[in-house]
This record gives sequence, C-alpha cells and structure tokens, in this order.
Amino acid sequence: MPGTEGKKPSPEEIALVRARTKEMFVNGGLEHYSQVDINKLQQDEVVELFWLHTYWLSGDQVDETVDMIEKTFRWRKEFGVNEIRRESLSQKIMETGAMSVREETDKAGYKILVMCVRKYFKNKDDVEDMKKCMVSFLEDLRKEIISQEITLVFDCNGAGLKNIDMDVIKFLISLFQNYYPRMLGKILIYDLPWILNPVFVIIKAMLPAPAAKMMMTVNKATVGEHLSDLTWIA
Repeated sequence: MPGTEGKKPSPEEIALVRARTKEMFVNGGLEHYSQVDINKLQQDEVVELFWLHTYWLSGDQVDETVDMIEKTFRWRKEFGVNEIRRESLSQKIMETGAMSVREETDKAGYKILVMCVRKYFKNKDDVEDMKKCMVSFLEDLRKEIISQEITLVFDCNGAGLKNIDMDVIKFLISLFQNYYPRMLGKILIYDLPWILNPVFVIIKAMLPAPAAKMMMTVNKATVGEHLSDLTWIA
C-alpha cells in the first residue's frame, strides 16, 4: 500500500530494502550496475531519498523503493553517469547558457537550476549532448549534499516554439521522476508567452502528481515570492 508523505523509513525498513536490493542486483547480474552506486546504499540517507520519493505509488512501499533503486542503478550504468566529466561535455551547448546553476539558494533554501528557454534551439544532432549536460548538472548539484533539493526555473522570457524540444523536456521530467529521487522541490515557469501556454499545459499533464503540485507560473510581480536575487532574471 502507498506510504505517508514525508514519513521516513524505520531502521528495519531500511535494512529490508538493502537486503532486497542486494538480492535483486545478484539476480539481475552485477555487471549491469556500478559498484560505486551500490556502495552508496550503505548510507541511510540514500535509502531514505528513494523511500520518500515513492510514497505516492500504488504498490507496497518497500517493493516500490526496491524497484526504483534497481531501475535507477541499471540506468546509471547504461547511461554511463559515473563516467561523465565536465570537460567532455559539448562546449557548444554549455556556452549557450541554456542551462545554469545559480550560486544562491531560493527562499525555501533550494538550489536554483535555470533553463533559459530562449537560448536553446531544437537540433536533433544536439539532443544526446544536451541530455549528458543535464545529467552532469544534476550530479554536480548533489555532489556535496546528497539530499540537495532544487527549484527548477524555466525562464521563458523571449522564448518561442523554435526553442521547445519535447524530447529534451521529456528526458528532464524522466530524470526527476525516475532517477533522481526527492530532488525536485519546486518548478517555476517565469514570464510564459501566450504562444507557449499549450506546451506547458501538456508538460504539466506529463508530470506525476507530486511534481504537478510543485509547478507554478510566475511573472515579474510574483517571482520575488520565491527568489531573493532577481538581478539575473530577464
């Protein structure tokens, strides 16, 4: 049965999750997972993140947590997450400023990940490189604090349909939904042009229920309710 939002697992539940995942890794073939990731499960905080992320799913919370850990670790191995290095990323994409992290936190204490929509232009040749850049940013955000939560800001000022790549957006949603537990704290859609309204209606419909509740549209008059430093936003 589903769990309770915000309720952490007991020591017994943590031990059960560890035992079940260990069994699943062996049965699935240890070559499909990175030992670096498996070792992280010795941290109670890591198990807690997966547990807290799966509370709303319909199955037994232990089963849902084990399943998410297995799928996450398998994906990390297949995608080569632990091998991604900043110097190997596409400099063309990095230099556009389409994605960036602010030094300050927002008023809730979350780190701020900015998607400057007008700076990204859909190009099928860049999709895989953009995905690696996204993963690299998320990895860096959780490098120092494993439980770091973020506010995702879509800065839509000056953006149009030419800047929207649904494949990239779907991938970003899947990262937070399936592979980076308890990371997304808030989604701010800033200065949304009317022409992009239907796009973000579709995006909201794609989000799982907990994430959909986090999504809100803000403008110059209201963004200050969430962000302390407004000098950078268009």
